[in-house]
Amino acid sequence: MTLTIKEVVARTTSRIPHGVSWTPDEPYGPHGIDDWEAPVVSMLYCVTPTPAVVSYFRECGHSLLISHHPYVIPGIPQLVFHTALDCCEGGLNDMWRDGLGLQDARHIDGALGWVGRVEPLNYWDLLGRVIRTCGPPWGDTWSDEGQLEGGVIRSVAVCSGLGGYVADLALATGADAYVTGELLCPARDVGFPCVIETGHTASEAMGVKLFRDIVPGIEVERAPFGLDWCRGETFGPNVFTRSLRT
Repeated sequence: MTLTIKEVVARTTSRIPHGVSWTPDEPYGPHGIDDWEAPVVSMLYCVTPTPAVVSYFRECGHSLLISHHPYVIPGIPQLVFHTALDCCEGGLNDMWRDGLGLQDARHIDGALGWVGRVEPLNYWDLLGRVIRTCGPPWGDTWSDEGQLEGGVIRSVAVCSGLGGYVADLALATGADAYVTGELLCPARDVGFPCVIETGHTASEAMGVKLFRDIVPGIEVERAPFGLDWCRGETFGPNVFTRSLRT
């Protein structure tokens, strides 16, 4: 299947509408496109369009750069979605809801994040679900199962990104555990008995799946970890050195 840039923009903006954005005043949609009728051979998806990602995009000869974070790169044909991708149907927060197996889920705040019950599990079981969803966490983690009734987790709140900004709202849900891409304080200070901070890039790299679903006949590559990163992130999973603190 061959699609033009115009057709790809129409498909993606219809599936990921600006109206669901949690941060609606930021850049959204197409930027830097000179030829709307040019065929789209392949696309590169990244969380953050770092200089290394931009260089990789050029070297690989991709037709469009899809970036989650709203940084517009001059001279690059680019699609930007940020929190529209977090909040749209089938987007990042929905992927996390399904990956963690939340039941009877409801939103934490508008369309940003979910909270739901889970079949009783311990911290390590929850960590296993996180790893199956996005890989080993790169961020901070905390567990004190002594705070849990029967020592088990029965409910989980999750927010793919901006988790530090809605941590108080998530805590107010009464959930036993919190899973998010980024925090604004150490995990042990958030207030939950269990907290897993995956790292911002790890929590949102899975967004590539939605674009592959929207344009199934076009190659959509995910930018390699190590090139794609957020400010303040450190690389290398620390799950085995920082996961359990009681």
